[in-house]
Amino acid sequence: MTTQASLDLKGVAESQRAVIWREAAGSFFPGLTIRDLHGTPNVGSVEGSEFSLGSIWTVLSPPVAVNYLPQAETPAARQSFTVLLQLQGGMAAEQRHRHCHLQAGDMCLMDEQSPFTLEVHDCFSHFMLMRMPRWMIVDGYPRIGDYTASLIYGDDPGATLLRKMLQHVHDISPFLNDSQCDVAFASVAQL
Repeated sequence: MTTQASLDLKGVAESQRAVIWREAAGSFFPGLTIRDLHGTPNVGSVEGSEFSLGSIWTVLSPPVAVNYLPQAETPAARQSFTVLLQLQGGMAAEQRHRHCHLQAGDMCLMDEQSPFTLEVHDCFSHFMLMRMPRWMIVDGYPRIGDYTASLIYGDDPGATLLRKMLQHVHDISPFLNDSQCDVAFASVAQL
């Protein structure tokens, strides 16, 4: 697995942290802009890696509000459908007039074909993203778009299986060969 990008604000001068965090948002996730950054970030890190047909990311975000707008130049074949897993802290998500507030262990889906917002009110939010090709998810589950920004509760048995699988895949992904990555990725997409 090849590392795509990483940033840790610990290595950035405090006076430059807000500027760097704003620039990094759109750089790592095209279409994402920071609407409101609440003060100078004390924490902030992003790490992302390719994973089979998609990618896996972990984000430790300071208090912030972000907007996502689909990029006109991004071909539909490159748009992603994302499963978001809240690891620590909390975060609010909104897409297609649906809202949810994630706490540790909760998950939700986000679709890059439509605008969405994410907002961190607490002192931080630590979450994981698994981005998958949109065509792969929507072709298999045509109505899945009706469930974006809807809470997948951490104590639901299916959600528990998916959460544990996502965490485990993230932990072992650097050690998997390409074939193993493909199988793990397909398993998460099916689940």
